Amino acid sequence: MLNFDKSCVYFSHNLSPDYCDFLAGALQMSIVTDSEKYLGAPLLLGHSKLKSFDPIMQSFEARLKNYVSITLNQSGRSILIKSVLNSLPTYQMACFKIPTTLLSKLDSLQLNFWRDHKKGKGIKFVAWDSINQAKDLGGLGFRDLESFNTALICKLVRKIVTDDEELWVQILSAKYFEDCSILHLANLNENFSWIWRGIYKYHPPIPAEGLVNTVSYSYVSDLFIENTRSWNVHLIYYLFEKDCAEKIIDMSVPATGKDKLIWLPDRKGQFTVKSVYNVLSRGTNLTAGSNTVPAQVRKSLWKVQLPHKVKLFAWKCIRDIIPTRDKLSRYKNGIETL
Repeated sequence: MLNFDKSCVYFSHNLSPDYCDFLAGALQMSIVTDSEKYLGAPLLLGHSKLKSFDPIMQSFEARLKNYVSITLNQSGRSILIKSVLNSLPTYQMACFKIPTTLLSKLDSLQLNFWRDHKKGKGIKFVAWDSINQAKDLGGLGFRDLESFNTALICKLVRKIVTDDEELWVQILSAKYFEDCSILHLANLNENFSWIWRGIYKYHPPIPAEGLVNTVSYSYVSDLFIENTRSWNVHLIYYLFEKDCAEKIIDMSVPATGKDKLIWLPDRKGQFTVKSVYNVLSRGTNLTAGSNTVPAQVRKSLWKVQLPHKVKLFAWKCIRDIIPTRDKLSRYKNGIETL
């Protein structure tokens, strides 16, 4: 069933406005405007991607505006960031690669709100990238929006690979990778859309270039001796470096069964956005804070049955970011330390 009250139609600019109005009237649908949205996500993207996703920034500012005149301590601001601000752009991030410039602005809004700094002014004792770290790494567990966006796009790629019977996957397949799998899509055509380029950026790596007839070796079974399940040792040493070839040959191939995709970072092989995010955030950032504090201590701190503001104060003590006179004197002159 089609709900005409919730449906709209889009026409090419090659059609005359009068003909568009006639067809829309016949279909009893409204015509899509350039600013049309679905669940907060833009239906049409213009040349300026920042302008297309500007509603995300407006949502952040609207949420923060409600707390300008309300007394909210840093503990309360931490909870607001984690439960509200970090979740606002989730739907858009699951569909699009949000411009890095916009994500930086969102991070800046969250940072200034957490520190209670107006227009970015004030002493910053700890970097925002350090605060974004997981709690067992010395941070507060705020989301790194860039890594979270990447993790959600990876989930989209995973669905394209595994849910090939879905209608939307079949449509994408017919347009972008009709003759192969997305796993083996080597190049992008110039007419590919901006949205697809954002998805393709996070598809699995393709084989190295410069080899003879690498197109013939797309699947693991291509590395077997014909009609067997044994490795073709000579071929593997020809296609790969020695270290890589030895690792491949050491893999045992079961005599029966079908191949399936597994996610190595998860012990059960299950793909989750959380596991991807953990790989990205832990792989690119260093441990925050003092390395002398064991990770188990940092993690256990947040499980203690105490008010959040007390645990936040203890965290600041561990990080040595309490604004004492001695600490402030390092940043400003004229402050007595005694």
